[in-house]
Parts: sequence; structure tokens; C-alpha cells
Amino acid sequence: MVVNVYATSATIEQCSRNELLAFVNNFLRSNFTRIEELSSGAAYCQLTELLFPGKISLKKVKWNSRNEVDWIANWRILQTAWKDLGVKKPLPTSWAISSRSLASKPPVITRNNPAITPARKDSCTTVRKIAAGKTSAPNNVALQRKYELMIQELKQDLIELTKQRNFYYDKLRKVEVLCQEADDSPTVSREEVLEILYETQEGFAIIDEEPDYEQGGKMDNKDSKKNIRDATHQFSPDTSETF
Repeated sequence: MVVNVYATSATIEQCSRNELLAFVNNFLRSNFTRIEELSSGAAYCQLTELLFPGKISLKKVKWNSRNEVDWIANWRILQTAWKDLGVKKPLPTSWAISSRSLASKPPVITRNNPAITPARKDSCTTVRKIAAGKTSAPNNVALQRKYELMIQELKQDLIELTKQRNFYYDKLRKVEVLCQEADDSPTVSREEVLEILYETQEGFAIIDEEPDYEQGGKMDNKDSKKNIRDATHQFSPDTSETF
């Protein structure tokens, strides 16, 4: 429990703002430059915890916030702690909340107190990011348009690849049916197999690397077996469910 001592001009000597600020910086090992920087209430909470250990949970204190709601929360934490200690002096909450010079201050770097160190750095960094975002807005629009075109092209490629997959799988399926129908025969008609392999569909274009079947080009047995084997490994009945 503390003893309530009211500081007046009759009980203590006059102290300047610089002297009070120097006391806070020396006690907290911080580097505040203006009294208004204490308006968040975080430094008061830390001072109270150092003077009366265990009275304030510093984990609940909002150190780096510039939001007035967080400042009010800090002052309420301090007020609760002072009430438990028996301190009857009213807190200058209205003064702290109305102090807005903190937002325009340059970054303040403390020496040994990690709780207060990043406060000014975060605010300055945020301003730089916002300014950069305004200047790069046209670039973002151009990039978004570029990515949309890329997505459209990829979707179109996917459609074409799906058509090719179904086209070649349908050929294999027809050959399979032909072989199943010829179970009683040891051979399969070569002409029927080639007819299935050479047939095309309307609107389907064979890629340049493949033989041009419509021009009457012939494919020898080695190429035919290789293409069928590659298609068999690439396409299976289950692949139709993957797209």
C-alpha cells in the first residue's frame, strides 16, 4: 500500500518538462523526446510495475499501438493497479487521449527496453508503405490485367489438353473393344486397328510433332507401337475424373 502524497507547488520544487522527461528516460532506460509520447499510458504502466512488482501484467499492455482504444485500455489497466495500491490521485486520461502529436513524431529508439523499442519504428514504417502503395497503384492494375490474361490462356490450354487426352484415350478404348470382340480369334485385323489410329475428329488438330494422318502419311510398326505404348502409360480410365 502506498501513502498518498499530493505534489503541489508548496510541497515540492518546480520541475520542468525536460527534467521530468529525463527522469522517465533514466528510470526506464528509454529515449522519449516529448512528454506527449507518454500519452499511450504504456510507460506509466511500466513505471508502476517497476515500483510495485507484480501489480501490473505487462503482457496486457499495448506498447506499440497508435489506436486510442488501446490507449484507453492501458490507462484502465493503470487505474486498476493504482486503485489496488490505494492511490487516490485521478488519472489524466482525457489529456492522454487528446494528445495526438505522437503520430507525427520520428522514430524513437530505446536502448535496453524491448517493450518500448519498436513503437516509433512501426509507425514510421507504416507511413512509408502507404506512400509507396499510392505511387504503385497503376503498376498493380497492369499486373492484375497481365495475370488475368495468363489465367485465361492457361484455362484455354487446359481445355485443349483435355480434348487431346479424350481423343487419344477414345482411340485406345476402341482398340481395346476390338480386341475383346476378337477373343475367339488369335489375330486382330490390322486394317481396323490402323483405321482407328488414323481417324480424326472435327475441330481437333493434331500437334506438329505427330504424323499427319490426313495427308496419307504412313506410320511404320515401330512408331505405331511406340505411340500406343506412350499413350497407354499417359492415359488411363481414371484420368477422366482428374479434370
